[in-house]
Amino acid sequence: FGVRSTVMIYQLRPGAPTYPQIMSTDDPATGTPVPWSALSGMTEVPNEAGTVQAVWDSYYSQSRIFTINVTQTPALITRALTLQPLSGNYDPEGVAYAPDGSLWVASEGNASDTRPNLLLRVNPATGAVLEEIGLPQAVLDCRQAERIKPAPTTTGTFGSGFEGLDIVASGDGYKIYVAQQRGWNFSTEDCEQLDDDPDGSNPAEPGRTRIWIYDPQARTWDHVAWQLAPRPENATWVGLSEITRVDGGWILLERDNRTGDFGVLKTLVKVPDLAAGDGAFSNGDKAVFDMRPRLTASNGWITDKPEGVAVLNNGELFVVTDNDGVEDWSGETWFFGLGRYWELFP
Repeated sequence: FGVRSTVMIYQLRPGAPTYPQIMSTDDPATGTPVPWSALSGMTEVPNEAGTVQAVWDSYYSQSRIFTINVTQTPALITRALTLQPLSGNYDPEGVAYAPDGSLWVASEGNASDTRPNLLLRVNPATGAVLEEIGLPQAVLDCRQAERIKPAPTTTGTFGSGFEGLDIVASGDGYKIYVAQQRGWNFSTEDCEQLDDDPDGSNPAEPGRTRIWIYDPQARTWDHVAWQLAPRPENATWVGLSEITRVDGGWILLERDNRTGDFGVLKTLVKVPDLAAGDGAFSNGDKAVFDMRPRLTASNGWITDKPEGVAVLNNGELFVVTDNDGVEDWSGETWFFGLGRYWELFP
């Protein structure tokens, strides 16, 4: 796991502490701090300066959205909104506001589809889930076809699904862009055109994934391919954890799944509005910002899970890490600003 034996040396000195980087205020209803953990996708809050929101993931059975004041240090969680589900069994991994003020959440599914990949339209005032949008039926059919094959099959993973999302105005409506964490490969012949390893070069861990595009007005799905960064030596996979719209393009969070000294790929990548002529975002399209220097600044444990990115109207960019609900983990959550996003990608 890349974990070293350590000798800890402590020094007391004046100055601001480096930790915690985020905490919560008291809930007026209980008089105790707002409970939080396992933070994942983030978004800026329209018309609320210095405010972002984040979701926690399926480590907790009740899905929640947290409001965070980023104008102070540490950042301060001021309130929590509990989702009122239609079907329940969500794994919130992304969150964003549409131009009409509606709130959308990306819920990651699992390989069995007992928890499906969903887009959730949410009432931002009450938390009521108003609508659930699933994957195209053709994709669901191909996933089912792989599950019923006798073992062993040649399929790769199709369990790591919807992560971050963001929303862009389009004509009289808008479109929702959703990052799929890892590539899906289908070995069923009729499904070749739907998988992320079309040439069969790496069925166990495709080198591509995709950005899904959903049009709520037309109720149609589209996608664009994404070439993943090369997998580091000690990593099992490389995937996407967030997607955020900025002027002239997109910022995505691309990372490996390792901690400690083995966690070597923790990056923000910026790409233009549109994929190149081949219809895919390739590694050559990416401007890359390495987050490892910031994650190693305190000489402590290096997390594998930077998962949320929010960009304010003034361009300030914030990142949060997922602490996995403190299970098999130190419990640290990193929450930090990196300045104006355009300064990260010269």
